[in-house]
Amino acid sequence: MLESYIELLNQTFSDPTSVSPDKLKVLVEETMRLFGEIREKFRSKEPRDREEAMHLSLEMKKALEMQMENISKLTGIDPSQFGALSEANLDKEELALVNDIKKQLRTAAPETSEVQHKKKMATAKVMG
Repeated sequence: MLESYIELLNQTFSDPTSVSPDKLKVLVEETMRLFGEIREKFRSKEPRDREEAMHLSLEMKKALEMQMENISKLTGIDPSQFGALSEANLDKEELALVNDIKKQLRTAAPETSEVQHKKKMATAKVMG
């Protein structure tokens, strides 16, 4: 799932002179689809699904940040300005989805950390 998205992301920006509105539209649609899948996993009551959603989110974030850094170097635009540029072009539903995912990421991270901490503590007790 994520591998094909990263491949599409890399292909879209592999040649900056060939980036077109059609390519960007496909990338945005795939991004929104993947965000939707991640959101559903975050909403799951299954810890495994929530952990997978966190992993997917972090990997997706890393891939997007790498592309933003490359684009920044090519365009001279500071990466901190990309968010304002992209969110300004979203419709209300897309913006709500992005905000929902951001909220899920903020609330899911402590739970995942807490679970990891409990596992470490349990392991420490067993080991000595």
